[in-house]
Amino acid sequence: MIIESIFNHVDLNEASRLTGFSLPEMDEIRYGHDLLRSISTLWQAKERLLIQAAELLTIRNDASVIENELSNKNLKRAVGYGILTGGFKPPDDVIDLGRYGEYPFTNFPLPEIEGHEGRVFAIRINDEGDYFLAMTGRAHPNEWFNNPYGNIIVAHQLRVVHELARRQRADNGVNPFVFLSYMAGVAPGYKMKPGDAGIIVSNTEASNFLHPGAGPIGLFDQNLGPHFQSTIGRNVNVDLAKMYIELAKAERVNIFPVALEGGPHTPEFETYEDLAGYLIRFNLAKKLGLDSLGNLIFGENGSELLTPTFGMGNPNAKIR
Repeated sequence: MIIESIFNHVDLNEASRLTGFSLPEMDEIRYGHDLLRSISTLWQAKERLLIQAAELLTIRNDASVIENELSNKNLKRAVGYGILTGGFKPPDDVIDLGRYGEYPFTNFPLPEIEGHEGRVFAIRINDEGDYFLAMTGRAHPNEWFNNPYGNIIVAHQLRVVHELARRQRADNGVNPFVFLSYMAGVAPGYKMKPGDAGIIVSNTEASNFLHPGAGPIGLFDQNLGPHFQSTIGRNVNVDLAKMYIELAKAERVNIFPVALEGGPHTPEFETYEDLAGYLIRFNLAKKLGLDSLGNLIFGENGSELLTPTFGMGNPNAKIR
């Protein structure tokens, strides 16, 4: 049955416009759940369409609520957004905006993995009122695997960020950056060591059974953009990556181009077979053009620095 709570704050008339269903028909889909309906492909298709409409409206509503709350705190729109992994320690002078699951981030799913705190901070980056909106942690696909709409729940937080960024582009032509961070194991035998930083030039999620491109996608493709998009060369903004490299050098932090794979057994430790399979794919990918992505950002020796990293760990792995 459709999760009824998501309809508490959406405009049903707008949901009707998005789906083409009349209000009585929507009520029938929402409340008329019985055995015969549950095995009806037509009923299931209508339910999937309606849940997408509700999520689209929730994304828009959440973005508006967050914008209003930031305005109430006399904060401008953020120049950038970050969804960060575990281990992030905010500066002392940050503005604590709240926790996932609480206003104004009521519909952000609470992370269950240790170290993913689930808080939002505004971090000042200059004296002109510009700030970076940092979110500490995210829900992972394996946490919501048994939920029929888990892929929608997992993607919600980032889709709200997309909506906030879209509004900034539409309203004043500003294109804020989005920064995602990971903590990864490093394959043995490479120059990269614990404590080094990496710029992800290629990212494969072998564990992502609840990828946002899976499950109900009809209305999402129409309103959020098609999910069939090649990610080759699109994992990083080259100009921002080069700026980050210069910053790392200034702070005397070693930095490498990395390929990242979320292993199929994440969050369990990978087996030797998992790691062997990944390294075979990594080396074949280098021959197909992965090397060129390292060179594009790090110069001619980028391919020599390119390092395979992966979701959690292996008995012989170094943990970053």
